[in-house]
Amino acid sequence: MNVLIDTHSLLWFLTENQSLSPKAKTSIEQSQIIYVPTIVLLELLYVLQKKGQTNKFSRFLKELKNNNRYIMIAVDMAVVEEISAKPVDLEMHDRIIVACAEILKVPLVTKDRKIKQTYLQTIW
Repeated sequence: MNVLIDTHSLLWFLTENQSLSPKAKTSIEQSQIIYVPTIVLLELLYVLQKKGQTNKFSRFLKELKNNNRYIMIAVDMAVVEEISAKPVDLEMHDRIIVACAEILKVPLVTKDRKIKQTYLQTIW
């Protein structure tokens, strides 16, 4: 199985934080490929900066780049076109994440309630 991961799920997985549900953790651990939209990386940087933990970002990037299970997904025209069909009540970064999951046709690991209402193939 392959999954796409959102920002908090990725952060909690990388830091072994108990906020990540057991089901989400298992699905990430058992996935052959973990898709990471580049917007997730930017949001991760933002979250770490807000917490005063910017130094962790380069370590996380290195970990992701050195593990071939992680595949980065850039925002391209297909994602832009998919976003135009998303509800405007989702924040833009969440619309990008959902669009990537829909294009790849993979489950999305997320706790986000609004995302779960929009994209039914979620794991938490």
